[in-house]
Amino acid sequence: MTLAARLRHALAAVDYSDLILLTGDDRDADVGATNALYEAAVLVAVTDRPNPGLILTQRRDDMRNHAGQVAFPGGRIDATDADAVAAALREAHEEIALAPDAVEIVGIADRYRTVTGFDVTPAGLLYGVRALGLATRLVAINPLQTSIDRRKEIAAIVNGIGDRLGVPVPTGPGDVTSLDDYIGEGYGIVTPAGRDAILLAGRTEGLILDPVYTSKALSGLIDHIRTGVLRKGQTVVFIHTGGVPAIFAEPDKVLPGM
Repeated sequence: MTLAARLRHALAAVDYSDLILLTGDDRDADVGATNALYEAAVLVAVTDRPNPGLILTQRRDDMRNHAGQVAFPGGRIDATDADAVAAALREAHEEIALAPDAVEIVGIADRYRTVTGFDVTPAGLLYGVRALGLATRLVAINPLQTSIDRRKEIAAIVNGIGDRLGVPVPTGPGDVTSLDDYIGEGYGIVTPAGRDAILLAGRTEGLILDPVYTSKALSGLIDHIRTGVLRKGQTVVFIHTGGVPAIFAEPDKVLPGM
């Protein structure tokens, strides 16, 4: 049996319903209409030789997006691409000079929405706060809707950290504050409040925020101040989680007219 035939057989035998999703990811069927997503495709290139290998790429450190990351060759589906397969082949040719006619397509995986594991950061912070017995209240502002129960997921990660370190900190969903109130129309779409937060932080503090994560987080903090959730005299720490290059990707959408 050829390698291609073995791969086709293996793909046909997979029960995708049993696969465990990574934190923050969703199956295509669970993606709501309110979430704006960029369609993309990657090529999982397996080399046909006695000892098959997998071809991965590493992005340069000076790239605007995803610098230094190791990934499958691929990228966004362009309007000129016939379909996802054509996009993956085009991107692989551009990135690693792999000629499309040298590739034999053995299968196409289910559509899958991926998101960087945003739950990990609040989970690590929450573990530290609880392990040290601090009275600090940790509030996570989420960048997108997901079918996963974030509070349950974050609590599970906190408990896993405790088990790994041998310092258990029993945590349940009720110990987690995770808010979806500032997402707006969807992931990566700047909100009016987020745009105001970008301008306010830049003009008053010289602090650059991005449209995907930090602007929405600060807009939540501002709203908590204005509505009295946070009161004068309380100590508040705003944690900037990065993402600044995103503000330069589509500046006309982030700060129109500027």
